Amino acid sequence: STLRAEALELAAANPGTATQQDQPTAFSWLMDGDSRFGPVCEVISQGRYYWIPFAAIREMQFQAPASVTDLVWRHTGV
Repeated sequence: STLRAEALELAAANPGTATQQDQPTAFSWLMDGDSRFGPVCEVISQGRYYWIPFAAIREMQFQAPASVTDLVWRHTGV
């Protein structure tokens, strides 16, 4: 929708670096895979559901997937 597109344009930039196999790659913006959530990370911690703005996250460390479910909901240290 137009409103969603406008909101995403107004969202603050949250640049960072992703490192995979010791190879850093810079990015200028990060958002959830579901564009309805925009620049927030969905988190389930201790049985509770949260939204954390990506701009507030300093580091994320992803664990290797151990099951098919982990491809959708990754175990991650935030």
